[in-house]
Order: sequence, then C-alpha cells, then structure tokens
Amino acid sequence: MKKIILFIVFGVIVGGLVAYGVLRYVAVQHAKTEIDKWVDNTSALEEIRYGKIQVGLIRSTFSMRDIQLRLEGSKELIYVERIHLNVSEPSHQIPPRAQAEIRGIHLSTRHELFNPVRTDLEAMGYQDIAGRITLAYQYDAQGKRLDLNDVTIQADQMGSVRFDLALTDLDLPLLMKQSSKPELATLLTAVPMIGVAGGKLTYSDNSLIQRLLQRTAERSGQKPSVYRLESKEKLTQLMESEKNERFRQILSTLKEFIDHPETVTVKLNPSRSVPVYRFLLMKKPVDILKLLRVEVRIK
Repeated sequence: MKKIILFIVFGVIVGGLVAYGVLRYVAVQHAKTEIDKWVDNTSALEEIRYGKIQVGLIRSTFSMRDIQLRLEGSKELIYVERIHLNVSEPSHQIPPRAQAEIRGIHLSTRHELFNPVRTDLEAMGYQDIAGRITLAYQYDAQGKRLDLNDVTIQADQMGSVRFDLALTDLDLPLLMKQSSKPELATLLTAVPMIGVAGGKLTYSDNSLIQRLLQRTAERSGQKPSVYRLESKEKLTQLMESEKNERFRQILSTLKEFIDHPETVTVKLNPSRSVPVYRFLLMKKPVDILKLLRVEVRIK
C-alpha cells in the first residue's frame, strides 16, 4: 500500500513538472511570436537577434539575453546583455504596474545615432557608449494617472539621470491606438489636457561635464579655466538683470555647478496639476518655472 501511495505521489510530482515545463515552453514560443510581430510592426527596427528567453509563469516575468538590434538604415548593431520585465496583471491592455531593466547596453560612437555629435564625442575620449536603463510605473486607468518612478539612464564615464514624474488626465489606451492610426483631431484634444502633477530629476556627473567644458573651450579657442570663468561671469550678468527670485536662484545654482559638477536636482512642485496647454500659452520661460514652482539644488 505504501509503495502504491509513493508511486502516486511520484507520478503527481513528475506530472506537475512536465506540465510546468510544457507551459513554460508554450509561453516562450508565444513570447518569440510576439517579438516577431513587434519587429514587423516597428518601422524603426530593421532586425533583432537574441539568445535565451525566460518566462516566469507565477510572477509574470520576462527575460531576454544577448540581444542584437539593428535600426532601419543602420549598419552598426546595438548590443544589450539583458532585458528583464516584471509585470503585474499582464492580462490587462495596460498593466497597472511594471518594472523594467535594460542592462549592459553597448553601442559604438560610429553608430548613425551619433552622427551629429560623433566628432565631439571622440574628441572627449568616447569610443563606445555603455550603460543601463531602469524604470517602473504605476497606471490608474480609471483615474487616468501615470506615475513614473525611478527612471534611470546611466552611461559609463558620463553620468546618470534619474527622474520621477506624475501625469494626470492621461488616457494611455487612447494614445496607444493613435500610435498605429493617428488622428490629428484626437491628438489635439487629448495631449494638451495631460497634466504635470509633480516631478524630480537628478543628474549625477561622472566626468561628462568636465569633458564637455574642456571640449567647448577648445572649440572656442580658449583654455578651460578661462572658458569656465567667462561662463560664470555670463551667469552673474543674467542674475543681476533678472528680477524673478526663483530664476535668480536657479542661475546661482548653475553657476555653482560649473565649479563643482557632481549632482544637481530639479524639482517640480506645482500647487495643482498643470495641463500641457498652459505651457503653450506662455511666452516667457520664467513663467513656466513659476507655474511649476521649479527648484534647482546641487549636492
């Protein structure tokens, strides 16, 4: 009797493992099919090659390794070591929460993307660009609110940008439909009503600013120390002629950042969500700064 029970238990375990393996295989094949469809429908992407794909059935995760991308009209490849997605309630058209990490991005400065700035990048000592991108979001479809959290773009030997942003009156399903078949009337009514409820951007330097100042000084035929001094003097002149205290504070912070380019943070603290159309009606940049209650600080 014990042997029969053990045999049944063993059979259930093996059957469960086989079923799980089959489901994972089906999920991976489905993911590959969806990737092929996405490539076919993305005009900017010419080709994609990848290695191992993993699909988590319980936690709704997706991982892809050893990716090679080629953009339309480009000869150079973009290499990505790993893409990882973690999605809640993937059955929704737009999942309410998701996190993504794109790790080990590598592309040469010979890539066509860098055509306008290739000469400057190479003069600053950059031959290859490597980095990573992470992001997370929460979307309330009923309330039409999108919160972007901890969106980070990092590049080796350059620096990193991290930002959070809260948007209101954002109808993502509507805008996603417009991406395939755009209707001007719909876009003109939907986009201007999107509101900025708050945000924060932090830039942490890792030699890019120093290289940029030196390169700009070289192009103007000046020594870096002279160019830095003249840049600070121009900011001082702007401060003296500016009446808005908030803008004066921002200029003062930028002046300090030239001497100590480490970390600068920009905060948006509007008293209420500001729709995009309000920005379009403003003629002076300082009015936008006042409306969003912008603060700039360095660390």
